[in-house]
Amino acid sequence: MIEPEVEALVSQKYEIKRRLGKGESNFDGRGLSLAELDTFSVEYGSQDQVDETRHECWEKQARSNNQEWRFQKEKEELISQYTEKEKEVRSRLTNVETKYSVMSKELEDLQPFRAPSLQLEQRKRIKELEKELLVTKVWYADQMHTIKSRFLKAKADCELDFQQKMQFLTKRAEEAAILSLIQHIQQRTFREIMFLQEFGEHPNIIKLLDVIRAQNDRDIYLVFESMETDLHAVIKKGNLLKDIHKCYILYQLLKATKFIHSGNVIHRDQKPSNVLLDAECSVKLCDFGLARALRQDQDCGAALTEYVATRWYRAPEVLLSSRSYTKGVDMWSIGCILGELLLGKPLFPGTSTVDQLERVLRVLPAPSPEDILALQSDYGASVINCWSCGQRVTLEEILPSSTPLPALDLLKKLLVFNPDKRLTAEEALQHPYVERFHCPAREPSLDHDVVLPLGDDIQLSVAEYRNKLYEMILEKKPSSRPEERVPREDARLIQCPE
Repeated sequence: MIEPEVEALVSQKYEIKRRLGKGESNFDGRGLSLAELDTFSVEYGSQDQVDETRHECWEKQARSNNQEWRFQKEKEELISQYTEKEKEVRSRLTNVETKYSVMSKELEDLQPFRAPSLQLEQRKRIKELEKELLVTKVWYADQMHTIKSRFLKAKADCELDFQQKMQFLTKRAEEAAILSLIQHIQQRTFREIMFLQEFGEHPNIIKLLDVIRAQNDRDIYLVFESMETDLHAVIKKGNLLKDIHKCYILYQLLKATKFIHSGNVIHRDQKPSNVLLDAECSVKLCDFGLARALRQDQDCGAALTEYVATRWYRAPEVLLSSRSYTKGVDMWSIGCILGELLLGKPLFPGTSTVDQLERVLRVLPAPSPEDILALQSDYGASVINCWSCGQRVTLEEILPSSTPLPALDLLKKLLVFNPDKRLTAEEALQHPYVERFHCPAREPSLDHDVVLPLGDDIQLSVAEYRNKLYEMILEKKPSSRPEERVPREDARLIQCPE
């Protein structure tokens, strides 16, 4: 009978120790309650065992309290460090935002809208602000050897020769960008140079300043006037442009487009990155590599290029492979540029030709049979009739609520499905949105059709194109105009007043 009682007492001892280890509520954390200690002592008859158990519990509790205290201190230190770091970051962020706001306001105040002459101090300050708020003038790929340029992006392996640039700047003492065309002088380059010679005197078209022949007799250097940035970079920076800037930029773009259209030429690649800007908000249209002379195409029956313009700015007739392009393709692109100015991002960012067409059809009113016929596309009707419009949206829903009503009205008259119903450049210049800048005397036109010396139906080798360029450019022929011009009563060159 004694052994079961001893086993029961031993089990009770371990149960008490277990409960002490778990810290149950009826224990004081340092040992047994007095009643349980007395019971344990009486039944075992050993005070030493009770004291031993009590000391073990005290030591365990002391270690636990010490760890908890250290953990609490570390927690408080981490919270303190985090709070100080958060205050520092918030303070720095506030300083940066304040500085950006002040500098943006200063740049805005310094930018004139009609580009009057600026004081030297103002010009210097604008340059300083641009370095922080806009973009740098030149992207240096290698500080000692080459400089990459953005002025003519479509040329493969185009690089700027650093030493050649330094020699030219020393001789001419003016800012310029020198583009080396490295063994890629083909039809597109030839066409672009010819058009630039024809249109270069217009204030809103990039000017070809000079042509330098390389010593290796294979390359040539094209020297353009320098522009600080382009419209794509400015839009990407955020809300740098006020409505007056957007209006002035569009007005100048329409001026340049009216000029080239008066020569019966279409640009076919108008987009924000081809609209160059400077600190005075002056616009220069560049990259005429895809431009075509309409009269020449009609005479020779040349096949049209399938790839025209960047996808986001292609007109519906281009997306549907029209048999014939009109000046309306440029007006559609200008409408997309205006939409991007108002929205702050591309209006129709399609991921493919089909997706691009779907985005356009989702916003524009459903085209009529007459509109589809005007596209002159062999399969336009079948594509449009098979398309399911889904959820339609309007331009009013896409654009911000703060969009000026005249800007919205002009946008609707440019983004018209039927190319024959879109506004022309001359009509757009008379629209109320740009009327504050409209001045017929400063909107010149050509009095003849521009015809290139080589039609697009004539394909030459690289060497033949190069020799033709040397013949026409390096001999300093003043223009690529043919001897026999085609005068028109409604298009004449108007001299702008000084």
